[in-house]
Amino acid sequence: MSQILYKYRPLKNFKYLVDILINGRLHASRYTDLNDPMEGHYCYRGNRLDASMRDKLRGEKEELRICSLSEDADNVLLWSHYADGHRGVAIGVELAEGYRADVVRYCGLPEICADELASWSARKILTCKVEAWAYEKERRVFVKDKCYFPVKVREIIAGREMRSSDYELIRKLAGLVDSSIVVRKAGEERG
Repeated sequence: MSQILYKYRPLKNFKYLVDILINGRLHASRYTDLNDPMEGHYCYRGNRLDASMRDKLRGEKEELRICSLSEDADNVLLWSHYADGHRGVAIGVELAEGYRADVVRYCGLPEICADELASWSARKILTCKVEAWAYEKERRVFVKDKCYFPVKVREIIAGREMRSSDYELIRKLAGLVDSSIVVRKAGEERG
């Protein structure tokens, strides 16, 4: 079994959870739609950055779509920020064959200089973030020419503040879709 990565989601738009379960897929967004205002930015060291290179990098970034996942199944800040204050879910998924999740490096804005320009790509820039985000333990799936990519849902973790009726509904729905999906509450051991 490959590594399970987690997508934290609120229940406000329940249809998105249903879509993930029934269609076995996750949505990937443009980098400009992500919540980090420094997303995709970089610093240039040295002389002026050639306009054609700037355009090339911008074009590459605009072609990519990103899905952010976490290695962490139970992070209090992720629950707070992305799962409606512990009322949502963390969905544990395995990526379909042919997809990979790049490790995000928390090294600040990437610095590009003329001598290294050829080795820089949009993907490399988009896997660098400022240190303040390190708690996310983020992995990123990049896709081109589509908004969704396939995953296998392995588990659904309910937030500590989720209503019992919501938990029961999710448990039943997951069982109908795939009886092998583990549904548990945050803080409980996977089993």
